[in-house]
Amino acid sequence: MKKEDYIVLLLLGVLLLIISLPADRGQEGRESGASSLGGEEQSAGGGQNAETLENVETESAEAGNFKNNKGYDIDAYVVHLEQRVEEMLSGMEGAGKVKVMITVADMGTEILEKDKEITTSDLEETDNAGGSRKSLESGQREEVIYIRDADGNEKPYVVCRKLPEVTGVVVMAEGAGNSRVKENIIGAVGVLFNLNEHRIKVIRMKS
Repeated sequence: MKKEDYIVLLLLGVLLLIISLPADRGQEGRESGASSLGGEEQSAGGGQNAETLENVETESAEAGNFKNNKGYDIDAYVVHLEQRVEEMLSGMEGAGKVKVMITVADMGTEILEKDKEITTSDLEETDNAGGSRKSLESGQREEVIYIRDADGNEKPYVVCRKLPEVTGVVVMAEGAGNSRVKENIIGAVGVLFNLNEHRIKVIRMKS
């Protein structure tokens, strides 16, 4: 092999070495970045768990306004709704003075956190003729999760609370004698509570 050939091979080797170095560094950078991202995801996950443990009761802000030491004051919630509807309808043109009565379906509902466990088992049955049959049996068990409050008392873990559904509204208004005003009141209440017209009664207030 000539001297020139050795020089060419040497230059090719140096060139290959230079090309491979950035690739290796880039790979290291990607691995380091992936490791860093993994650490951030784990940290974020830990923060989420901490937040979940801290907020042991998730509830709507409106529901929380009617909570007392005995639970939820549904009567206060209904009165609050009536006052808001009265305030809104009183501002309607021609409605005049307004009084509102609202009925609800129940006391509201609580959705509890449950620990669900699904079990499966293989069963093999043998008949009198010596034959066998295999079957798969599955079952599900649910158990309500309990937590301790600040006083050390156990209570169910409440995921969220749903306020009671409005089932009927009676509106007494000074301007209800006007058919247009009456129609507007029925339409407004129907939209607010998603009620059919037969669940809304509008009557004229006596002078």
